[in-house]
Amino acid sequence: MSLLCDENSVLLLRQYVKKLTEFLSLYTWIIDAYVSDFFTKDHWNGVPLFWKDCLTDTEPPELVWLLTQDSLPSKMYPLSLLAFRQCTQTFSLPRSQQEVKVEDLLQLSSAREKKSGNDHIPNSHKASESDQGYTEYLRKHVKPKKLHEINHLGKTLRALGNVCDCQNIVDVGAGQGHLSRYLTFQHGFKVTTVEAEGCHAPKAQKYDRDAQRQIRKVKEQRGSENQSEADLPNHVTCYITADTTEGEFLDIVQRSFDRTTCSTSSNRDSEPRDSKSTPPQSKSKKSNAFSNLEQRDDRTTCQFNCLDSRKKARLMCDTSCLETTCSKCSVNPCDKWPCSDCDKCKQNLCSSFCQKCQSSSLNMSTAQDNHILNENEVCCENLKLALHTEKAENGAIRTNKCEKCIVSDNASVTNEGKEGSLGYQVLSFLGRGDISTRQHFLLTGLHACGDLTPTMLRVFTSCPDIQGLASVGCCYMKLSTAKNLETEPVGYPMSEFVQQLPHSALSYEGREMACHFADSYIQRLKDNPPALKLHCYRAALQWVVLQLQPDFVTGAQKLSMRKAENLSFIQYANQGLKRLGLSSEIPDDILEEASRFLEQWRQVVIFYSLRLSVSPVVESLILLDRQLYLYEQGVSSHLVPIFDPMTSPRNFVLLARK
Repeated sequence: MSLLCDENSVLLLRQYVKKLTEFLSLYTWIIDAYVSDFFTKDHWNGVPLFWKDCLTDTEPPELVWLLTQDSLPSKMYPLSLLAFRQCTQTFSLPRSQQEVKVEDLLQLSSAREKKSGNDHIPNSHKASESDQGYTEYLRKHVKPKKLHEINHLGKTLRALGNVCDCQNIVDVGAGQGHLSRYLTFQHGFKVTTVEAEGCHAPKAQKYDRDAQRQIRKVKEQRGSENQSEADLPNHVTCYITADTTEGEFLDIVQRSFDRTTCSTSSNRDSEPRDSKSTPPQSKSKKSNAFSNLEQRDDRTTCQFNCLDSRKKARLMCDTSCLETTCSKCSVNPCDKWPCSDCDKCKQNLCSSFCQKCQSSSLNMSTAQDNHILNENEVCCENLKLALHTEKAENGAIRTNKCEKCIVSDNASVTNEGKEGSLGYQVLSFLGRGDISTRQHFLLTGLHACGDLTPTMLRVFTSCPDIQGLASVGCCYMKLSTAKNLETEPVGYPMSEFVQQLPHSALSYEGREMACHFADSYIQRLKDNPPALKLHCYRAALQWVVLQLQPDFVTGAQKLSMRKAENLSFIQYANQGLKRLGLSSEIPDDILEEASRFLEQWRQVVIFYSLRLSVSPVVESLILLDRQLYLYEQGVSSHLVPIFDPMTSPRNFVLLARK
């Protein structure tokens, strides 16, 4: 079942969220508790007395009713426990997989459409005929879970693209580009990926070329090599933080689209050329040299500034080549045209950076050679290398300030309308301020981690260029909150409504619990395997560790052992202590006391099951908070479980359009 948040449903949704937070506030004793601390903090003593009396001797299969509506209790339980179970089921969003239809997306009418009384009639876009039916070549390097996700999210984005009449997509947190490849070859989108880890982009580019090469061979065998070919995704390495501005994000995206458009027009240009024009082959290479201009690490742009000996124009190297690596920033410079004669590239040198402004800059010696500006005219006194040059349609624009300083100056101007927008000011400076010449796009993220999803939502609501959103979040424990706030804004709560609720706070333990999946544990309870005792093993080991070293920081290391279910507790404890960097020698008195805990393994499983039953409620609160935030920004949204929860537990996609 999908959940729509718009002007007709928001009041009911707010009431639902208010009651949800009130329910969670009653059970912080279980939400904020780790099962590994069961013995060290005596969690069983916190369970209500009437619950303990009827649950103590319960076998694991009898606990299934706590986690699903499809099972009934096997005996009489206290009314308070029955009410607890009913509330966990009521306040948990339904997770059964559902397909997104165009009709559902049409409910997300923009304010403009509602005023005019006309719904947007979507155009039906399809992948190029030549690339359809080649999905078998997109499965390489993709695990079944990921394949399931990109298949269903790809269909959802195709429907969203049709409704928004949009063929461009920006995939945030793209990893090795499995989703972007699928969107390119199967659904015909033009895709730009944004990924923080620089090691992923070279792999993604290689996989893209491999898929393209395989599809091209099949076309040749079928005699259809003259058919149109999809543009490969453009991979950008950029670290996006919670305070990344609309202007900074738009700058990255529009540059990528400009290069993609240039490359496409060059490859498809069939007009005759005179003898002085660039040969077709060289022109194609030149366009490819701009395919990966932007490389960012810690919000600093690394750009290889090269001088083409033939045109004496400053160019940016292609970073898709894997032969060499820059020793300063680990970005891969290109040794192909137009940089084959560039001494800077041969020496693996990149431009210097303005650390104060965290912005790209040109090397001073290169700047002086080209007579741009002198050392005394730069904006940063602590590092006199911050010179910023950009090319616009009417020629080179030269300035004595780095990009962040320019943005700061522009932000102080209080104009009304689009001229007052930070994104408009940045793009105007870069020669892309005319909205009519900019390209609209969809924004998506498949399991974007922690604060990355809230940042995507904020960028979506503030950027007029973004027409649609399809966001799947995960790693809720990594969200910034009011308690651990170091930078504004926070990842939870996002909406003003939830912020004002008295019981809306979620602890780290609670947000981590929201990432657990109750459905997969149901089968384990039914099967009642010996591995269920591992919960008790881990809790007993925690007690042993604190007996041996009372100041040991618990939770600092993740403890996992292969085939632990086949180990005795002594073997488990010895291996666990070694992994924690402690002596594996356990005194007899401590070992004897810990062995007595093992008799309580059923109580540990009961406590874990009670806690697990609340996990989907916490996740529901986080997801609904994001929907309410979008509504407060004037955007309606759909929350839809598009994945099979048994395959992909974080299966909700948040859909919105403007």
